Amino acid sequence: MLNHILKRKKNSFPILGNDHLLVIIALTQHRRLPRLIKDSEEIEKSLSLIEEELERHIRFEERVLFNEI
Repeated sequence: MLNHILKRKKNSFPILGNDHLLVIIALTQHRRLPRLIKDSEEIEKSLSLIEEELERHIRFEERVLFNEI
C-alpha cells in the first residue's frame, strides 16, 4: 500500500496539483488507511472498516480522480 501511495503522490497528483479538491480527498484517504491498519484494539472492526475504506478509495480513484487527470 505504501508503494501505491508514493507512486500516486509522485506521478499522478502533480498533474492536478496538491491544492485540487480531488487530490486532497485522495490524500486524506491515503492517511486514513494506514491508521486503520495500525488499530489493533478492535481487529474485527478495523478489518471491516479497512475493507469499506479501501473499496471506496479504489472506486474514487478509478471513477473520479483518474477521469479528472
